[in-house]
Amino acid sequence: MCFSTHARAWMLPALLRSLSEQATAVGFEVLAVDNAPVDDTSAILRRHAAEDDRFVVIDAPEAGKSDALNLALGRARGDVLLFTDDDVVVDPGWIDAYVGFLDSRRERLVLAGGAIRPLAADLGPWPRWLSPAGVAHVPTQLDLGPRRRLGPGDGFVWGANLGMTRATWEAVGPWDPAKGPRGDYRGVFPRTTGAANADIDYNLRARAAGAEIWYLPEAVVHHRVRSGEVTPRRILATALSQGRHEAARGEPAIAMRTGMPATALRLAGAAAVCV
Repeated sequence: MCFSTHARAWMLPALLRSLSEQATAVGFEVLAVDNAPVDDTSAILRRHAAEDDRFVVIDAPEAGKSDALNLALGRARGDVLLFTDDDVVVDPGWIDAYVGFLDSRRERLVLAGGAIRPLAADLGPWPRWLSPAGVAHVPTQLDLGPRRRLGPGDGFVWGANLGMTRATWEAVGPWDPAKGPRGDYRGVFPRTTGAANADIDYNLRARAAGAEIWYLPEAVVHHRVRSGEVTPRRILATALSQGRHEAARGEPAIAMRTGMPATALRLAGAAAVCV
């Protein structure tokens, strides 16, 4: 599996531990790309690699996440290729969730992605005003429901939690170096086309190459969300966006059960938990 890291030394130990502690009998290798280091990242990666020989550190002095992942893929030896980010913690069964699914579909081209759940950046509890139900409205998470094949318009799987077979990668090709984060620039991409978003670009190219796109809720990572992103204003804004998205996609089931439009229902739910 591969990940690229830049300027997030304080987050790395939790990710590295979660990868080392995978509950799997499958042999695996972690290719950690040290991308344009500016902090203690290099020392943390090398110290962990010295303790766990499944980890390989790759130097990539020029900033650019897509280039860094392509560098790692050039050295990958496995038939199942997994990707995550440096600001997540992966579930103990993460590798097995992907391997079990992709092994059953080796005769097909498949790009798969899993659930992304929010986690406080300091690994502590959420603010006292945010109830467990309110966590569903914390930004930067992905929940597309039950396991299913995604069609056009069903959304995209994200690079923080992604898997594919080697055959899929060979058919789709490398990540586009012109897209994606570059150093401290994480990118704010146009929602209309996703033209600069490397993850959306890879989803679209995979579909064009004939690959199936699958959502696997059993493959879970936890994205660490900074406290500044968890405010009543942000929670309400996320709820409004989710409601508009559901309405635009023509998902009337929740409204039919409650008699409320999706947007109003989302806002009501968010308001109820932001107290």
